[in-house]
Amino acid sequence: MKQDRWTNTKTQVEYGTNGAMGSPRAWFRRALDFNNVADMTFQEGALTPHEISVAGIWYRPCSVPITGMHRELFRFFNVPEIHNIAKNRNLVPSVPVIGLCAAVPMEEVMQWVQVYKTHGAAFTWWNTPQDIAIRAVKSAARRRTDHEQVFALLDAGLTRTAICEQLDLPMPNLDYIARKWQRQNV
Repeated sequence: MKQDRWTNTKTQVEYGTNGAMGSPRAWFRRALDFNNVADMTFQEGALTPHEISVAGIWYRPCSVPITGMHRELFRFFNVPEIHNIAKNRNLVPSVPVIGLCAAVPMEEVMQWVQVYKTHGAAFTWWNTPQDIAIRAVKSAARRRTDHEQVFALLDAGLTRTAICEQLDLPMPNLDYIARKWQRQNV
């Protein structure tokens, strides 16, 4: 059972996270409607995608385990039937499933994978939790960027990367402002 791979609990066949089931860490970003972790902000103590360390998928109808953990995420979605899981999801019929992912310490990962198997998960997944400091902010206030300040830095010849680092600005935000700057200077 390899890290960051879905494992069929009956056959032990492994599948990547770029298929129909996706990555549990990406489920988290999808739930919050973000494409990129760099664009996300979190309150202190909030669950982050890098902490998610165990997941399972149950075909419905099913009984998902009640874990009592507060750091978990449920996802209701459709995937191909278990015997068609490796096929293109647009070419085979999909059925409803429930996905459950949780942030547990590394020493408990295999224990929780076993709990998910025992409770009938069709697929399980695990990954090493990472203690990565993602931009944590006290409040999730909307980012305001002074366009004139960015224009001045672009006029001074700074690279996009240098501006992003200096202003703690995500690259997509800078790209938007840089396009405005280019239109003004044409």
